[in-house]
Amino acid sequence: MSSSRQTGMFIYPWDIAESGIEAVMQTLQEARCNTAVVNSSYHQGRFFHPRSKTFRRLPFSGVSFTPEWSKYNRLRPTVHEPIAQAGILGKMKEACEQAGMGFHTWWVGLHNSTLGLAHPDLCVQNIWGDTYTYALCPSQPEVQHYAKALFTDTLEQVKPERILIEATAFLPMKHGEHHEVCLLPLGESLQWLLSLCFCGACTERAESMSEQLNSLYQG
Repeated sequence: MSSSRQTGMFIYPWDIAESGIEAVMQTLQEARCNTAVVNSSYHQGRFFHPRSKTFRRLPFSGVSFTPEWSKYNRLRPTVHEPIAQAGILGKMKEACEQAGMGFHTWWVGLHNSTLGLAHPDLCVQNIWGDTYTYALCPSQPEVQHYAKALFTDTLEQVKPERILIEATAFLPMKHGEHHEVCLLPLGESLQWLLSLCFCGACTERAESMSEQLNSLYQG
């Protein structure tokens, strides 16, 4: 890129597939952008955009490229097959390079209801043992392995200049989960307390830290 200042747009790969790369590039250039930030890993959701022809629903959390499966253990990403097979990310990267535009990817990590529902033991659990299936717990070794594998896999498969990471820490209790009903007024402090994780890995870490602190005070 000729300019050190980056101006760009966040773009979903399925919007690129629907509109076409030429139309997307034209929009970026008309807006005087020098960077495209295309998502490579996203959670499920419903989308209704001004330029979309339909009300789009993503039924699962997944990635938009074909992973190197040997990198993963228990947690293995689901793939948006039509997007991956069409090579949308690679074609967009090539178009950006030809236009002298930067190509970045934006990446959602531990907010993954698909993997959370399949592996509830690896999710955040509140004080009552309720599982937040939309939130993989970053204290779990398997989750840490998954995040590292997905990050390196994205670097190697998508080859962006930069990855903008999202949702790599503990998610809050109120996150807009399907039919999330809360009929009590919850202040920020209570919401924070209800967001604390008490899964086995977090409890073990807390007990270990408590023992270390006790030994320091006793010393």
